[in-house]
Amino acid sequence: MQDIFPLLLSNSLDLSVNLIQPTAEPTAEVSVLLPLVEAGNNGDPVNRFPLKECEADCDSNEECAEDFICFQTSGTIPTSVPGCIGEERNGNDYCVKPIPNLLNRIGNGGSGYGLCQGDCDLDSDCIGDLICFQRDGLEPVPSCIGEGRAGTDYCILLTV
Repeated sequence: MQDIFPLLLSNSLDLSVNLIQPTAEPTAEVSVLLPLVEAGNNGDPVNRFPLKECEADCDSNEECAEDFICFQTSGTIPTSVPGCIGEERNGNDYCVKPIPNLLNRIGNGGSGYGLCQGDCDLDSDCIGDLICFQRDGLEPVPSCIGEGRAGTDYCILLTV
């Protein structure tokens, strides 16, 4: 203690504290997981549509509120729903915030599908230089996230 006492009395000791200054804007995005909710099906009850985040059962993006998309589950294998907490039930499809490269079944055939969107049948169904990745079951789709729906084909970038 005798060795420390002179040090404590000296003026050379810096006792200042570096405080983190508050900012005008948040510095980090806080993500809250919402519980999965079965809200309606096929537009019924009408007052529940458009569906909000983590609500089921949507059949297309148009049944989801704001900028949410309809996340299609496989219907046979329990799937975790992005941004939500809980177990999906009965093959329900849920409205979620869009995530880059998330598999998204937005139609059945037709054209105009973007990256990781389906269900395409031909390369010409995909926009730009994308090609239609054909699959029979739940094979992983290159460069995309999620399982998607069994047998659904998705547009991908051709990698050489």
